[in-house]
Amino acid sequence: MTVVRDCKHFHFLFNNIFFFKLWTLPHLTTIRTLH
Repeated sequence: MTVVRDCKHFHFLFNNIFFFKLWTLPHLTTIRTLH
């Protein structure tokens, strides 16, 4: 993913707080598992 696409994706999620939370939680879990 390019930085521009990430920014657009993040902005879209930011407008959807509920979806944003659902998207962030798995990522946090994955990051903790990797580290």
